Amino acid sequence: MAKITCPLCSQIITIKALKPGRYTPSCSACNEPFRLIVDDLRAFVAEHSGKDWQELYEGLFGYDAMRSAREGLLKKGLLQGRNQSGKMRDALVDMLEAKVAAK
Repeated sequence: MAKITCPLCSQIITIKALKPGRYTPSCSACNEPFRLIVDDLRAFVAEHSGKDWQELYEGLFGYDAMRSAREGLLKKGLLQGRNQSGKMRDALVDMLEAKVAAK
C-alpha cells in the first residue's frame, strides 16, 4: 500500500498498488481528479541498490514507499540475501496508525 497526498486539498489517499504508469485518480475528499505519474525509477532503485537497499530507498522516497517496495520485492522473490530488517518498526507503525485512526 502507498499513501499519496491530493495536490488540491492535501487529503492523504491510500492506494493498494502503485505500479508504473499514468493515472487520473479522483480524491475521496474533494472529488476532484488529478494527474499522477509513477515512473520506473523506484523499481530500479529497489531492485539494484544492493543488500542494504532500504535506507537509501527510504531516504529517497519515504517510509511508506519503502514498505510497498519491500512487499513488491518479496512477491518477486528478490529479497533473498538482502537485509530484511524493519519488522519490529513496521509493527509499531501499524499499531500507532491504528490508534490514530481509532480516535
